[in-house]
Amino acid sequence: MESLLSDVSIVCLHILLPPDLTTGLPTIEGTWKDFVARSSGTEKDTKRKKRNWETRDQAWLFDTYIESIHSPQQPTLFFLHVELPHVPWKYLPSGRRYGPVDLSFLPHGVARETWSDDEWETIQGFQRYLLQVGFMDKLLGKLVARLRAVNLYDRSLIVITADHGVSFRPGDRRRPLTESNYQDILPVPLFIKAPDQHKAVVSDRNVETIDILPTIADILGIRLPWPVDGCSALDLSVPTRKEKIVFNYSFERFVFDSALDAKYVSLERKLSLFRSGTKPNGLFRTGPHNKLVGWRVSDVSVVQAGNHTVELDSPTAFENLDPEAAFVPAHITGRVFSREDTGPLNLAVAMNSVIRAMTRTYREGRVTKFTAMIPDTAFRPGKNDVEVFLVSEAAGQLRLHRTKNQSALTYSLTSSNGERGEAILSSNGTFIRVIPGALQGYLEAMDVQNHQARFIGWAADVKNFQLPDGEFLYSGRTSANRPDVAKDYGNAALQMSGFEYTFPLESFKNITNSKVRFFVVSKNGVASELNYPYGNGRAENRQPYRLKKHIMGLLSYAR
Repeated sequence: MESLLSDVSIVCLHILLPPDLTTGLPTIEGTWKDFVARSSGTEKDTKRKKRNWETRDQAWLFDTYIESIHSPQQPTLFFLHVELPHVPWKYLPSGRRYGPVDLSFLPHGVARETWSDDEWETIQGFQRYLLQVGFMDKLLGKLVARLRAVNLYDRSLIVITADHGVSFRPGDRRRPLTESNYQDILPVPLFIKAPDQHKAVVSDRNVETIDILPTIADILGIRLPWPVDGCSALDLSVPTRKEKIVFNYSFERFVFDSALDAKYVSLERKLSLFRSGTKPNGLFRTGPHNKLVGWRVSDVSVVQAGNHTVELDSPTAFENLDPEAAFVPAHITGRVFSREDTGPLNLAVAMNSVIRAMTRTYREGRVTKFTAMIPDTAFRPGKNDVEVFLVSEAAGQLRLHRTKNQSALTYSLTSSNGERGEAILSSNGTFIRVIPGALQGYLEAMDVQNHQARFIGWAADVKNFQLPDGEFLYSGRTSANRPDVAKDYGNAALQMSGFEYTFPLESFKNITNSKVRFFVVSKNGVASELNYPYGNGRAENRQPYRLKKHIMGLLSYAR
């Protein structure tokens, strides 16, 4: 109760006070509770403290829950709230993770929960979400198998539901309710299996989440000792609600007809984009000219290289691959360079001479980028060849235009004599001095789960309010939403300063005497080393902390 009252009082102050008076309050971004414990410290210290963000892997959490289910002597409640298929979207239906991947669910990231006006970006977010829904389906299969294994399935009451839906409409909100996305947000799945039930029944009755508890009590023959707002979904004597009354985050009141017929329009749109997801190439057959997915490159007319050059991000990820590993680089991203300023380009991404994805370029400032998802079944052991083609259509025939390949920049750490200290040398000959404290950032969390090492943190050029540009083992860019950092430094330009990188443990198997270190490189050609966790994942010390011993301990623990 003490913790509850503390949290409620802080939320009230955030709501009632003007923004300039809330800077000293504990942040309520990115977490649900314990605001004081997570954000203790003065306003002056706020910029230096570690953000205790949730780092548990949700798949691991679900597996742990399944393992805890046993056949008890007395009636028992087994309960789990798992944040799947919630963002971040990083799982394929098989359960393999793809990456290294950031926390954002679009190429540009989405600030304030609003999709961009680019329909293709929204569709790509939709695709990644549905792929993770496929993984959730696999986890539910494991749950049913576990219940059968411990002889609980038939005699159990099983309830599976969600707290809200999600919308994928260009220029509209992803999760906050609006007049144009309510049909995507309000309908949620609700599966109820009664004890010893063997025949399925489908009901279109207007049931809400407040009805779940009374339904459980009704099925189990329990008399609730307190009044409740809902009623049993099985009690047909209770009149069906004629409307749904909803309040969104801004306390706007919405009233909708209970039938929500518009939800079927949403379903038709999803099927038109992805079909049922079970046909050959399933959810991967989307995008412009998607009929090419699954074709061999040799089956299409190919034109030699033109005026376009492609640079793949992290190309070394395809050099020595284990398709059976828990981690596969199925999220392919890169840049396209052209001598001419054109609009969006249609691209075909081929893996080992088979077209696996169709996509379209987008602009981020002056840079043309692309992103594509391919199935894990597309990979072969060892080296995998990735090709990106431009796609054009003439006289009703599709043609592939080869692009020139440009190697991504790689980096090496060098030591200089005299006062210059350490420096980073890029493969294009650029010499970047490492200046302690010139740039800010924290490696906030490290963990090893499912034979993967995961690193979470943030980095930014806070002096110039710029995000870093950015191979040792890997180089990446910051693109994860960190509203707490933007708030602490008082500038919205730092909103996407977070990162999350995930690597297979094989990446570290040859580490002996070397150190694992993280650097941030600014667009102004300056580099600094991040501040590292100390002790129990804390980032309180300002001095660089060598990670070799910590990493080796994590790897030993994982083995």
